[in-house]
Amino acid sequence: MCNRQKGWLTTIRNRAEIIESFKQQQLN
Repeated sequence: MCNRQKGWLTTIRNRAEIIESFKQQQLN
């Protein structure tokens, strides 16, 4: 796996975690 692909997957994962945390804050 090339570094560009690995960085791309990390970006998506981080974005998903940010969205999840944002949803949690909206529920409270």
